[in-house]
Amino acid sequence: MNKIDYEIPEDKVVKLTYKNETATFRLIKKRAFVVLIEMVKRYPRLMNIHELDSFYNDPNRALSDLRNEDGFGPFINIKYGKKGVMHTALDVEKLFKSINKKTKIIELAPAYRRANISEAEKKKIFKLFGGTCNITGVKLHYKDDFKYRDVFMKKLQIAAFDHRKPIVKSGNNDEHNWQLVSSHVNQEKNKICNACINSKCDTCALAYPEKVSVIYPTGQDISALCRDGNGK
Repeated sequence: MNKIDYEIPEDKVVKLTYKNETATFRLIKKRAFVVLIEMVKRYPRLMNIHELDSFYNDPNRALSDLRNEDGFGPFINIKYGKKGVMHTALDVEKLFKSINKKTKIIELAPAYRRANISEAEKKKIFKLFGGTCNITGVKLHYKDDFKYRDVFMKKLQIAAFDHRKPIVKSGNNDEHNWQLVSSHVNQEKNKICNACINSKCDTCALAYPEKVSVIYPTGQDISALCRDGNGK
């Protein structure tokens, strides 16, 4: 197995050398860059995702940034070990065969970027969902509604505007792809979406709780979590 050498000439830039060929990559996300370097250090062995626990509370999200936001998805192999623990490795052969090594600095990040949502659009979505979380049914408030820091379960009550199908999984910013959820639900949904290597959002309760009750990647039925805004 050929080894891979690396240099870091500047922040979020890495020069990889493999089989006497060299290519320089610039990344956007700092945590994605850290994950890439840690994978390169361990090459060719697989890296247990929990080896990143000392770096991040949510290593799955950091890996997702590398795969999706910085475009390395096609060049990362993923295997699942005991208890479903994720193991990853950089497919260096495929990477070096796919890129134009004459390019001075290569940026694999996809061209799209997550669009900001305007206040007018937020109000429209908030009204469309009756001011309740589309997944739990809990009544929500805009963040500014809370004047005190000690509100119980604050994140469960703050509104968040979520892409049903994430942008990184070919979702879009059209109105039909937005849903209203709580800040807490949004964070938990992101963890699962970031770890999911499939794009079957249409069959997942986190994207379409109106039609589906089971979370696709985990198999969990969330029917028991749902309630109306009056707590019934």
